[in-house]
Amino acid sequence: MAEKDKDLYLISGLRERYGLSSRQSVYDRLKALNIKPVGWGRISAEQLKQMDKLDEHLKKGGTLSNFGIETFQNQSDTSLIVAELTKLVEAIAPTPNPPEPLQALEELDKAAEKGWLLTTEQVQQLLGVKPKVKGSDRTFTRGSFSFVKSGKIGSQIAWKVVKVSSGES
Repeated sequence: MAEKDKDLYLISGLRERYGLSSRQSVYDRLKALNIKPVGWGRISAEQLKQMDKLDEHLKKGGTLSNFGIETFQNQSDTSLIVAELTKLVEAIAPTPNPPEPLQALEELDKAAEKGWLLTTEQVQQLLGVKPKVKGSDRTFTRGSFSFVKSGKIGSQIAWKVVKVSSGES
């Protein structure tokens, strides 16, 4: 096997290494493994290992399409990296304060009092559900508030917030 640079292997030597009849066979294998040369006509030692595993699989009667490859690292290494990155992000990123339970109700009360129109997205953020009406209905009620369709704001439906009077039982 021709080796010029440290840990880089010439693609041209792979045909002989695997006893293939054509260069196209080598390129078919590279494509199946999604291997891109790391240098001009060269692959890395890790990529060569993948090619060797594929060759062994094919010699045992397998096909290119049923060969499961490991990408660059095994699963446990990847999981470890993800866990470490998660810890790092949590340490750096500010932790958002949880919303006050009554804050959404106060915002809706204020919108009703001021006569503000809210978009579907804004209502969904406050309620946690998207407002929907059936058929020709124009009003959606949730809890202590009704939302009346009132035209559009941009591409979204505009909703007028109306506080429902509390009925005493």
